Amino acid sequence: YKDGKPVDHALVDAVILNDTFIGSRAVWDEDRIHQVMVTRGSPSSIGISAIAGNLEPIGVNEPKGMLIDMGSGDIDIIVPLAPGLIRPINNCRYRMLGIDEEIEVGYGPCVIALDGEREVEVGAEEKVSVKLTFDGPRVVKADEALRTAVARGYSKGPEALKNLSWLKEVK
Repeated sequence: YKDGKPVDHALVDAVILNDTFIGSRAVWDEDRIHQVMVTRGSPSSIGISAIAGNLEPIGVNEPKGMLIDMGSGDIDIIVPLAPGLIRPINNCRYRMLGIDEEIEVGYGPCVIALDGEREVEVGAEEKVSVKLTFDGPRVVKADEALRTAVARGYSKGPEALKNLSWLKEVK
């Protein structure tokens, strides 16, 4: 939110960076990270959500999130921030966030990276906050859905093509 109005959203993470420009979209340098808010985190994740997963895992459908402050605590962990890039995260602290909890970003100028895909620039005088909601899109467990489809025969034999009316030609 900027001045109380929504400007964008993130599904997994919002990362407040010490920068005013991201450059390449992925956030892999932990020294640039000031604060992190996540909706989920697993020890098996790779990326920003792995920080949460290595502190206190949060499942996809759990109605809570996590706020992580970098460089202002006493917890040290090791996290896979990218494939093949395992980094120490030192001196962090965290707390759980409840649904509809809003956190004021009292730090600027900065950039907020959203899911590593988009960014929101924050000026020094702007009032900005991040709010955890449970209003996002439904999550499909792709592996489970496809396994069920295969078990029911949706991908086998000539009858399978009838399930795909949007396909015009299969060779």
